[in-house]
Amino acid sequence: MNWRILILMSTNMMFGIGYSMLEILFPLEAKKYGTSETTSGIIFSSISIPNIIIIPLVPYLSQKINKRLLFTISTLIIIIATIAFGLASLIKRKNIFEIYSFICRFSQGIGVAISQTMIYSFSVSLSENDKEINLYMGLMEFSFSLGQAIGPFYASFLYNIFNFTIPFFILGFIVLFSLPLYYYINIQNAHDEISGFDFLKLIFNLKIFLTFIALIIAMIADIFYEPILENYLIEKYNFSSLLVSLYFDIPVVTFFIAIYLINPFLEKYGTKFQITLSLLLMSISLSSIKLLTQNSILLIFQFIMLGFSEAPIIITSMEDFLISLKEINKFSEEYSNDLASSFFTFSVSLGATIGPIIGAYYSEKKGFDYSCFVISIISFFWFIVFGVGLFNFISIDFKNRNNYHNNIKDINNDNKENLIKEGEDS
Repeated sequence: MNWRILILMSTNMMFGIGYSMLEILFPLEAKKYGTSETTSGIIFSSISIPNIIIIPLVPYLSQKINKRLLFTISTLIIIIATIAFGLASLIKRKNIFEIYSFICRFSQGIGVAISQTMIYSFSVSLSENDKEINLYMGLMEFSFSLGQAIGPFYASFLYNIFNFTIPFFILGFIVLFSLPLYYYINIQNAHDEISGFDFLKLIFNLKIFLTFIALIIAMIADIFYEPILENYLIEKYNFSSLLVSLYFDIPVVTFFIAIYLINPFLEKYGTKFQITLSLLLMSISLSSIKLLTQNSILLIFQFIMLGFSEAPIIITSMEDFLISLKEINKFSEEYSNDLASSFFTFSVSLGATIGPIIGAYYSEKKGFDYSCFVISIISFFWFIVFGVGLFNFISIDFKNRNNYHNNIKDINNDNKENLIKEGEDS
């Protein structure tokens, strides 16, 4: 494996820790100030707000600013915001504490929106073929999910030993000291005739739009239960918080396994068939949750099934975006990588924002089982839409797909090596 990928994976894992550790730390600190649950929820989710504004601009910025510099600056924003967040406990007044916390979390979102998009773009640029694209994308998602799983344990451990501030400081300085490593992962900018509106124009391309929505649904299914399932399991099975966290980590493990199982199916059936099948499996998995939550052992099977059903969309959607952009035949490979990474990050962010809202709303109104049923209906509906698009409008013949990747390898391999070398030399 390319050692640069390990650097990107470790950075993405740190982002995951920074994202999830607030689940433990902020409610504990906010309780001291008497901050309401609604306000806490707004502050926690404010990290997603900049994504909607900034991610569509990242492809444009990545061509106007040196990519290594852009990545370093955005990571530095995350570091400063994270360390600053640790100082929130020094504030005495409630309203100042809430405003300050919102600004820190929002600033983290600005940095993450750019940095994660660049991480995915670098991963694609460093891959040599479609297998590596899917492998590296899977590993990036796995590393972030692993960070999210580690975050609550990391935060709880340090908070109990020290205080609110220390977890933020340690994480911030670890990432700070890793900044020199970014010198070795630079990719030279492309020289396309670009527009700041390319993202918005291309996202409504039929092929891109179908995959874009499928990925949003996959992320909704992946994250909708997070704000509601803990209480559900504690009330129904008398689970401890630790045991709940272990159950939440099951999809992370199954996702990692799926990374290595998916490629053989991709070679035979292609990305769009995988995404269509994944939507069907998600709808079946979620619609059966009432049956499978009758027993805590069956619930493990439910989480495994959910992890395997989501993985094909999350892993293969990047390649599908790249294929669609290649068919448009308007942009260079590097700019296409940036655009595809933006589509990926934007859809993941939307799904991660919408999912908990849908889950909490329907769970409060009708119960947890009903919220699962609603999302299963959404998945099944898009399975029908995507399936119709696959078999009637945008079916990609496997032979053409192979030709596409062979052409990429033959035509751009030397150019890619030159771009990487130029980036290192600069």
